[in-house]
Amino acid sequence: MRPLLIWLAILTTTGTLNAIWTGDLIQTATFAAAVLAVGTLVLFQVLANPDALRRGAPGARGAETIVRASAAAALAAIGLSTLVVGVVFGHFLIDFGAAVLIVGLTRLVLERRAQHAAERAAAQRRAGAEASPRVAGRAGGAPTGEVP
Repeated sequence: MRPLLIWLAILTTTGTLNAIWTGDLIQTATFAAAVLAVGTLVLFQVLANPDALRRGAPGARGAETIVRASAAAALAAIGLSTLVVGVVFGHFLIDFGAAVLIVGLTRLVLERRAQHAAERAAAQRRAGAEASPRVAGRAGGAPTGEVP
């Protein structure tokens, strides 16, 4: 959260100084939109995780899936950027960017569903392991398979 808060402070300060110095409506509106966007992101992060503003190491939350890389997220980002560039340079880029964005977002939805299924399966395995009785062992330490 600190980098976002620092970035919000920098944007607010430079936007205020720019508004005072130039008085240009377009530049002031651009900075205001940037401050609003980053401020909204900070607000969503705090609402999603109240411990985001707490100092120190994060608390234990149990097992979580860690995403290493997502081709779908990269594809969606490429599609969005191509779509935005197409507004300036040509309508064919808008069509291409929209198609790539739709494919990327569809793959993201599928990845998210697979992640939830994996988390549910892990939770069921943990619940099953806690509920199963322990196996008694012989004197030699080898399990007998008998339930006491």
